[in-house]
Amino acid sequence: MPIFISYSHYDSDFVDKLAMQLVQRKMYVWLDRWELQVGDSLLTRIEAAITTASALLVILSVSSVDSPWCRAEINAGLMRELKERKIVVLPILIEDCDVPIFLQDKIHADFRADFDAGLRTVMEATAGVTNAAMSRTEGGQYYTDWSLDWGEVDERVMLRVTFVQQAAEAPYTILSTIVIIGNDEASKVYGELVRDKGEEQAHISVLDFISGKLKHATDTRIRLSDQFERGAEYMFSDGQSKYYVETTARRLGVDTGRDVLVAIDEHLVNAVNYMKEVVRQPGE
Repeated sequence: MPIFISYSHYDSDFVDKLAMQLVQRKMYVWLDRWELQVGDSLLTRIEAAITTASALLVILSVSSVDSPWCRAEINAGLMRELKERKIVVLPILIEDCDVPIFLQDKIHADFRADFDAGLRTVMEATAGVTNAAMSRTEGGQYYTDWSLDWGEVDERVMLRVTFVQQAAEAPYTILSTIVIIGNDEASKVYGELVRDKGEEQAHISVLDFISGKLKHATDTRIRLSDQFERGAEYMFSDGQSKYYVETTARRLGVDTGRDVLVAIDEHLVNAVNYMKEVVRQPGE
């Protein structure tokens, strides 16, 4: 999902510089002057962008705090915070001004004296909602941390997703991995996707295909009864593209004497869904 920038057009020079810095760091930025075209419904497009944005960067200046448009965008972002119970609005202070009362208790990214220092603050604040390759999935009494890494094995594409599952009341954790290696044709298709649509979309395409296959495969749940690693191997085809898939899981911590069933296929589905949300653009 994009990073939405709320600002006064009097601050366009600063906003252009900030937006370009974010784009260079592979963030998708929603900026009205970049996105809106002649004939677009201003209210509809901006509402959709704010609703689907990962974060709302609010540029605070003398001009913006007096702008009805900016105040409306801030209010929309704050309403999302209340509804979703997560941080959405990130204030960016570029000059001394009367900060709106509902933003006064928030930590600001301060650009007044040092642009680079302010940019580092923004990058740290947005990392958790813009990195499509790692996150945490929470459900019931469990949470699962995961991350994706990728590379090549014998010049063939390799994707590896690592999961660490923890229950609040359990004295152990579960470490699981899914390793995917494509054949020559799969690697060629992957390379074309990276070139045409970008690395993140290429990852999603491969992982979405594998998660769909795992969902319909037999014996994808891994039963753990002791400390030893267990798993399964698969071969999935998509035309001439073939993928070798290895799933593994092991338990770390205290032995409770009870078996644990690891739904590694569900872990992958949750990771792919998160990745799709991060890279999703308004209107999709």
